[in-house]
Amino acid sequence: MKELLDRIIEAKYIENTFFYDSPKRPKPGDPASEDDLRLLDRYLARNNLRAPNSYKLFLSIYNGIEHVLGESYSLLSVDAVVGEKYKILEENIVEFPELCKFVIAAGNTPNFIGFDISNSPGEGNYPVVEVAADGSQWKLKSFEDFLLSYLAVLERNISAQIKDRENLAP
Repeated sequence: MKELLDRIIEAKYIENTFFYDSPKRPKPGDPASEDDLRLLDRYLARNNLRAPNSYKLFLSIYNGIEHVLGESYSLLSVDAVVGEKYKILEENIVEFPELCKFVIAAGNTPNFIGFDISNSPGEGNYPVVEVAADGSQWKLKSFEDFLLSYLAVLERNISAQIKDRENLAP
């Protein structure tokens, strides 16, 4: 998992170098402590929810990663999830209430990512859904599948940017 997360961080930084004069490197948090993970478990238990094992593994490696999904769009830390220290548009809360109960990524954009708690193939194994500003959704079967798919998107974007620049005049 750590190798996958580090590859995502590096790929996002490389992608950023194509679009920004001063690209931001995604900033991983220190590992979540056992107390942090227990706090998350208690918070979720109050709503009859459980954190997927892959998500808890992520948190035990990096307690959130700032700017990994966009310039100010991050995978949230335990503190941000539990303290609900993120903003979700009111219309998204109304339209996507089941996704807003376990938000794992947000920022200064209308986009957010949450676990779809209404659709669990097993205890705590929720699909991951990103809701875009226009209401469209990118749904993946698990948190790990989300990470793998996101890395593939980043790698395709980088490849396309490199190829595009090969055709530029000197």
